[in-house]
Amino acid sequence: MHTPVRLAEILNAYEMALTRRQRKRASFQNAQKHGKILMDFYGPNFNVVSMQPLDLEKLIAARLAAGAAPAYAGGTLRILRAAMGVAIDVGLLEALPFHERRWAAARPRIGRKDPSVLQGCDLTRLLAAAEEPVRTAMWIAARAGLRHQEILHLTVGDVRLEEGVIKVTPKRGWTPKAYHERTIPISPQLADVLRTYLSGHATQDPGAWLFPGVDQQRTRLDQQVRAVFKAAGLYLAANKPGLHMLRRTWATKCLAAGASLPDLMKMGGWSDLAVVQRYVASTDEGQRTAILALDGA
Repeated sequence: MHTPVRLAEILNAYEMALTRRQRKRASFQNAQKHGKILMDFYGPNFNVVSMQPLDLEKLIAARLAAGAAPAYAGGTLRILRAAMGVAIDVGLLEALPFHERRWAAARPRIGRKDPSVLQGCDLTRLLAAAEEPVRTAMWIAARAGLRHQEILHLTVGDVRLEEGVIKVTPKRGWTPKAYHERTIPISPQLADVLRTYLSGHATQDPGAWLFPGVDQQRTRLDQQVRAVFKAAGLYLAANKPGLHMLRRTWATKCLAAGASLPDLMKMGGWSDLAVVQRYVASTDEGQRTAILALDGA
């Protein structure tokens, strides 16, 4: 007979692993939040070795009945599975109590939702509500599709107005996601915005941060951007407003304007088409453009 392993033990081991790996504070808070749900439902002394698929199904059913969104209920299951994985790594568990397929079967089914994007008039209103330097940072996300950290790690020399491009390059202590160094063409309108911004920049040193006053530690810009969404009357938490929403808007508009998927993936720094699908939304404007194009085919 296998030695019992308490739920509290594996959750504690998981949190310790997050600490050792120096994961973001949000990851630690997420683990604690879902860990409390698991402890309240099963009890801290629940023997995870004896867990059965029915135990997972009861957990999900109870979460959904309590009004939890399917994605949130599935998140609790993911934390439990991750905690068991850590427990195996550190020797608390010999193996999962049942086959991996049974975990997948217990997850609530979630229909695919189009990613949220901004329409033209809303984008104009949003950018008009921002003040510098956040305004220019948002312009770059909306018209060049750069990620949050890519924007914060731009230097003056990365903006090459004479070439009409922005370069995303590794910096000391930082590399772009998936180590993708790339060059993104910029529109004349974005070039004008950047030219105006640079004319008032404290230094023209190519190695200086483009946004030195935003965040000296190159960490986050979330709060300032959310404040702009609220000021413009466009804040809806379910739509995940922020710089990534502007990146999704950029990707959707690029495709609607006729960009090929290979070009979009190269500009956006994506190597997997499945990831691109999570960014691109179907819009009425895009559907009309596609249908009208048939008349000229």
